[in-house]
Amino acid sequence: MIQARKPSSSRIYYRTWKAYFRWCESNRVPPMVFSLPSLLAFLQAGLDSGLALSSLKGQVSALSILFQKTLASRPQVKTFFQGVAHAVPPYRAPVEAWDLNLVLDVLRVSPFEPLREIPLSVLSWKVTFLVAITSIRRVSELAALSCRPPFLVIHQDKVVFRLPPSFLPKVVSTFHLNEDIVLPSFCPVPTHPLERSLNKLDLVRAVRIYLDRTSTFRKTDSFFVIPDGTRRGQPASKATIARWIRLAILEAYRVKNRVPPPGIKAHSTRAVGASWAVHHRASALQLCKAATWSSIHTFAKFYKVHTYASADAGLGRRILQAAVDQLCGRDPTLTDELMTILNELTQLSKTEHSKVALRARQVLIASHLPSYELRHNQVESIFLSAIDLYGHQFCPENLKKLIISETSIFDVLPNFFYHVNQVVRMAALEVYVRRGYIAYELNSLQHHQLLDGTCVVEFQFMLPSSHPNST
Repeated sequence: MIQARKPSSSRIYYRTWKAYFRWCESNRVPPMVFSLPSLLAFLQAGLDSGLALSSLKGQVSALSILFQKTLASRPQVKTFFQGVAHAVPPYRAPVEAWDLNLVLDVLRVSPFEPLREIPLSVLSWKVTFLVAITSIRRVSELAALSCRPPFLVIHQDKVVFRLPPSFLPKVVSTFHLNEDIVLPSFCPVPTHPLERSLNKLDLVRAVRIYLDRTSTFRKTDSFFVIPDGTRRGQPASKATIARWIRLAILEAYRVKNRVPPPGIKAHSTRAVGASWAVHHRASALQLCKAATWSSIHTFAKFYKVHTYASADAGLGRRILQAAVDQLCGRDPTLTDELMTILNELTQLSKTEHSKVALRARQVLIASHLPSYELRHNQVESIFLSAIDLYGHQFCPENLKKLIISETSIFDVLPNFFYHVNQVVRMAALEVYVRRGYIAYELNSLQHHQLLDGTCVVEFQFMLPSSHPNST
């Protein structure tokens, strides 16, 4: 029974019981005789002293243990909490808006490189931050990581941690106790200048070097150890690991001569990492497994911010890939420096980098296209020139220029489906079909008009006669 609650929960409960006993003594209320009016008066006193709704609910949980009664389900207690929620709404301030791209960019250069030469303290900052941002685990879990097999296994393409049985997570369940922490490699065998730069974020490389450089003075099986001072080689505490994460972020801002946002906390890596992973299409299953959330609703409620080797390592890789994909914005006007970077990205040949290379090509192609307005005006001019003098029909031959043109017009054509001129609408539909199915043979194409005036086109197509599967 004593072990049913974690020590941290027991401390909170004892603190609540002491506060309740003091309140009962000052108000001459028998402390061990349950009274619902007394409970509500105690909660009101806590609310008047500035306690938040979550703290009041914690007090009810503690008193439920004391009196061995389910107090939170009582109608009067529920009504009280509803009133508190209306009187003092549980506003949650936005999470720290520090820039992940900025930090990852600085981690690839001095003072965080080269890893075998930088001070051990700076190496500890970098490794701690990379592990935190790619695993999106709590600081308590990072402090429990071990450097000994089978709790640490280093593969060529990933690092796999398993929490030791002595560690109890926040939620003690089979899922939370046995979920592996899988950290990805990133450009493990670089052959290109950009790959060599991105390799500076490789977790496998960072973990190997960290273990090698700390092996001579390590006095514990804990993965993170104190790098210097009187406690050198001893396990790093949760507070120390949290401080290292903050220092890595602050140092990155100092290098960039930027003012960091106030109130940066180590726990924010869970919010920022998870948000970037969602932004870059990590699945809900990947996210929940990595963060040991039982449901994606936990992320949506508490963490969401506005902002490659094996499948298990996919989430960490998507977070690191955010630094690269962020270059591929929607602005068609690219600077010479960005054009150079994008050209280098298109040269990435490895399979795991195919999405990045493809996206870079798409941006480069878009940057060389005429503006949308110019292409829209040119297409409209061709449509109008194809209409006869009376505006009753169009000549398909005059539309051939649009059908075989190499210029991108599929983003422009749908706008003409709603043109004021009905004949232009019909012409736009025909060009769309003939251009989209240019590799096929069209058997028929007929225009119709619905009762509400909407233009539609009906067509049939088949494989070309030269195709081996055509019949």
